[in-house]
Amino acid sequence: MQKISPDQLIPMDIFTPDAALDINVIYAHDKAPNIFGQIYRKDARLWLYEDLAKIVILAAKRAAKDGYTLTLYDGFRSFEAQEKMANSKATQENPNWMEEPHRLLSPPGKGAHPRAMAIDCTLSEQNGEALDMGTVFDLLSEIPTKAHNPAHREFVNMQEGHKLN
Repeated sequence: MQKISPDQLIPMDIFTPDAALDINVIYAHDKAPNIFGQIYRKDARLWLYEDLAKIVILAAKRAAKDGYTLTLYDGFRSFEAQEKMANSKATQENPNWMEEPHRLLSPPGKGAHPRAMAIDCTLSEQNGEALDMGTVFDLLSEIPTKAHNPAHREFVNMQEGHKLN
């Protein structure tokens, strides 16, 4: 795993005045749609690896041209935060979320979130309503295979109208 130094992390809230960017650190509270409970401090900031931060800002600027706002929910996730997710009531009730070969949650210290190289986001219309992204936030399918899980990267049952060109 690539080591990331703190000076390579960018707090995304510094861009909100200039970009069509909204930040809702979803795991800093225990309100829906967060199914894991509060795993971050209430004053948590959303941090991204510098290269991903640049991409996200470009995406926000592009979305703004079409009248949308990019809403960011989660980025860097510490080992401790991943532990809280793994030990949450929701995960304890669904241990298959952590099991191979179709794991839905990365174990503490694994995956892209602890390197700040993952972003959970959506697009919102001018009235603040989120666009339909095909699934609810944090969909953790009971059957996580690509044939049954619409959040899977290789979902095979995508409706024709939802396929990307």
